[in-house]
Amino acid sequence: DHINLSVYIPLVGINPVVFTPMANAYDKEFNQRLVKIAQENNVDIRQGVHFQFAGPYYETYAEINAIKMLGADSVSMSTSYDCIICNYLNMKVCGMAVIVNTFDDESDMKKLNHEEVLENAEKACKKIKVLLSNFI
Repeated sequence: DHINLSVYIPLVGINPVVFTPMANAYDKEFNQRLVKIAQENNVDIRQGVHFQFAGPYYETYAEINAIKMLGADSVSMSTSYDCIICNYLNMKVCGMAVIVNTFDDESDMKKLNHEEVLENAEKACKKIKVLLSNFI
């Protein structure tokens, strides 16, 4: 699932005004299938709640603590927007996020650099290819 408390909603401006149901935003069969594929291929995968920030910036320590209190497990700058549009278009959605940086405390955040984030994303590419090619 996801939490989107950003001021941006991608459906604003669509005329006539549309209220897209989001109660079952992510397809359960798709998610179960992806988890099974991950298990069969020894890819670490976890299900959770994703939080949406507008970005582009790395979150503050206070923001990270706040989203943890709200029950979120990960953060990005576009995932829920994509999901909202897909649901508006009546598409089935399977959400997937690669965790490219983690924080245990405030000192971890001070060490964060964009090059490390890009390196971690690159390392995840092989696993993502395995998941997606088997899923499709």
